[in-house]
Amino acid sequence: MRTTHRAFTLVELLVVIGIIALLISILMPALSKAREQANAVKCMSNERQLGQALVIFTNDHKGYLPKAWFNDGIVYSGMNNGQTTWEYREPFYGWTYLLSLYMGKNKELFRCPSDPTDHLYDTENNGITGIIDDPTADDIPGSYRLNISDLPNGPYEAIRATRLGSPSEAIVIADGKQGVQGNAWNQLSTWEAPFAHVSERDTGNVAWDRHRGRGMYVFADGHAESLEWKVTWVPRGDPVPGTSGSRPTMWRHKFEGWPDIP
Repeated sequence: MRTTHRAFTLVELLVVIGIIALLISILMPALSKAREQANAVKCMSNERQLGQALVIFTNDHKGYLPKAWFNDGIVYSGMNNGQTTWEYREPFYGWTYLLSLYMGKNKELFRCPSDPTDHLYDTENNGITGIIDDPTADDIPGSYRLNISDLPNGPYEAIRATRLGSPSEAIVIADGKQGVQGNAWNQLSTWEAPFAHVSERDTGNVAWDRHRGRGMYVFADGHAESLEWKVTWVPRGDPVPGTSGSRPTMWRHKFEGWPDIP
C-alpha cells in the first residue's frame, strides 16, 4: 500500500517558527541572568584572592597597605632623599604587580569577566630599557582599582591598616573602569581629581553597578563584599575634628591635609 507524506503548510511552518521564537525569548533572559551570576561569582573569587594577597603583603611590610604606585618604600624615594626601604623598584612597583607576586603572577585574577574592556595597566613603561625583567611583566588587566583616599600624603606615603578607624569597613580595592577621558589610572580617591576621583555623585571611574546593580569591594582586613553603591557612602561615626563636619565612610576614614572634592 502506498503511503503519502503531507508537507507542512505555510501556516504550520509559521506557527512552529513562532513557538521557537517564543521559547528563545523566554530562555534568553534566564541564560543572561545565569551568565551574569557566574561572572559575579568569578569576580568575587578574584577579589577574595586579592584580599588574601593584600593581607599577606600587609603582614610582610610591618602592617602597611600598598600604595597605588611608588611602592619602593613607606615613603616614595623621590620625596625621601632617594632612600628606599622596600624591595620594589621602578617600573615594577604598582599595586597590581605587587599583589600578583602573592598570587603566582596570575594576571587573569585581575580581570573581571563582566568588564567589557581589555585595557591593561602600566603598558606605558614597556619602553624602559636597562632592566633585567620582562618590561611587560606588569601589564595587568585593569578591572579593579585601589582606593588611596586614606593615605596621609597623597600617593606617596603608605598607611598602616591599624591606623584606620575600622579596617573591616575601609574599602581598599573596588570594581573599576577605564574612566574619564579614557585615562586608565589604577587608583580611586575622594580628593584626587580628575582622573582618579570618586564621590557619591562622581562614578566615572568605578564600576559600581557592574554586577546587577552592585559592585564588588575588598576591605583593609582582606574580606570581600558585594554592595549597593549608596551603602558605601553611609556616614559612619562622629564628624572628624578640623574637617568642617566630614564624617568617615567606607571610602575614607582619615582626613590629613587633603580635603574631599564633592
